Amino acid sequence: MATSWPDVEEVISLLDIGDQQWITEHLERARQSAIERVVLDFGDFDADAGPTPTQCQAMLRAVSVLRTNAPDDGWRTLDNDHIYQSLRKGHRTTFGIA
Repeated sequence: MATSWPDVEEVISLLDIGDQQWITEHLERARQSAIERVVLDFGDFDADAGPTPTQCQAMLRAVSVLRTNAPDDGWRTLDNDHIYQSLRKGHRTTFGIA
């Protein structure tokens, strides 16, 4: 059975930032962007099988890091986020070595 990506209601609940319409629209865009990023970063994504639990967790982490109203503490990029990177461990298909 294929799994599916967490929906926007789960994202809203996770971030606990309210449920006004504009927040829902903003987080839906952030959710879609995070899904795109995870698919690009996890080289082994299988669209037929759907996301793995690890990929779903990475997507939720990506939303919290990439949303426009996230706190800016100087390191909030997915490339530097140790939680997101630990979720990617074992899923890279290419490395930055030429």
